[in-house]
Amino acid sequence: MKIGMYFSSLPQFARQLEYRKLDALVMFNRFTEPEIDIENLDIHTTFSLSSKEDINRLLRWTAIVSAKTNMEISATGGIHSYEGVIKLLLAGATTVQLASLLYSKGLGVVDTILEQVTAWMERHNFETIDQFRGILNFSEAENAELYLRAQFMEKIRAIE
Repeated sequence: MKIGMYFSSLPQFARQLEYRKLDALVMFNRFTEPEIDIENLDIHTTFSLSSKEDINRLLRWTAIVSAKTNMEISATGGIHSYEGVIKLLLAGATTVQLASLLYSKGLGVVDTILEQVTAWMERHNFETIDQFRGILNFSEAENAELYLRAQFMEKIRAIE
């Protein structure tokens, strides 16, 4: 099931889906949104590509949900480099989707991403993705509390 990110308790919702025998989630669907043209008094929809900053929310929820369920997670939204692919796999994604990157750079970027992921794996002595998938999810990460809202208090105190 492909879901949006706007749930008040995403881990609980994911567990309920798993309980109902759902095997996998795609996080997160990008919905088109309405736009009002004030000059032509008309309504149309928007379509915008993701930005590389969109990955941060996706990382958080992938790490948390992958630790709380046994469902496969396909992460999408904000993946614009091999680093993004690796980050999401480390957070627990089973697969990643590269839509905006492919729209902007073309299909040739897939070979480059795969070569870069392979080179990273070799540098870190991983032979398979399963050897590192999820090692930084909410259950496995040494500083897992950084995935939670607690980091907000740390950052706001730094401003004072």
